[in-house]
Amino acid sequence: MKNEEYKKYLDIILEKQALSPKGLQMHMQAVADMAVTYAKEVGYDVESANLAGMAHDLLRHATPEETLEYAHSTGFVISDLMEKVPMLAHGPAAAGWLMKNIPQIGVDVILAIRDHTFPADDAPMLTKILAVADTLEPSRQIPEREEVRLMRIPFEQRFMEVQRLKKLPRKDKKQS
Repeated sequence: MKNEEYKKYLDIILEKQALSPKGLQMHMQAVADMAVTYAKEVGYDVESANLAGMAHDLLRHATPEETLEYAHSTGFVISDLMEKVPMLAHGPAAAGWLMKNIPQIGVDVILAIRDHTFPADDAPMLTKILAVADTLEPSRQIPEREEVRLMRIPFEQRFMEVQRLKKLPRKDKKQS
C-alpha cells in the first residue's frame, strides 16, 4: 500500500474512532500497537496491521440496530448468536463500515476485522495477529490472558493459546 493511501485510510478511521468513548479509543490504539509488534515478529505488513488494530472496534459502541445494519451490509453470514447478541457482531459491522467508507482498504484488513472475535484455527495471518492483539491487550487485566501475553513463545503458539483461552468459560463473569 502506498504511503499516501495508508495516511488517507488512517485519517478516515481516526475520524470515526473519535466518536468512540475515550477508553475504547485507547483500547484500539493499544491493540494497533500490539498488532504492529506481532506483524514485525512474523514478517507481515505493519501498515495493514495498524489499520486493522485501529479499526477493529469502530462499531463496538454502536446501537444494536446500527451494528446489525452494517454487519448485514457486508453480505457475510452472521451467526444466530450474533443476531441474538448484536454486540458480538461488532467485527462484521466494522468490516461493513470499512467496505462502505474505504472499499479499497484491502480484503486482508476487512477479513481480519470481521473475524477478530471468533477467528478460525486456520485464519489468515492478519486475522491471527488482530485476534491475538485484541485478546491479550493488557488493559483488560484478565490473569489468564496476561500470562499468555508474557510467555516467550513463537507467534503461532501464542495464537493457539489465545484460541484455547477463548474456548474457556470466563472466570470474571457469572456462570448460569
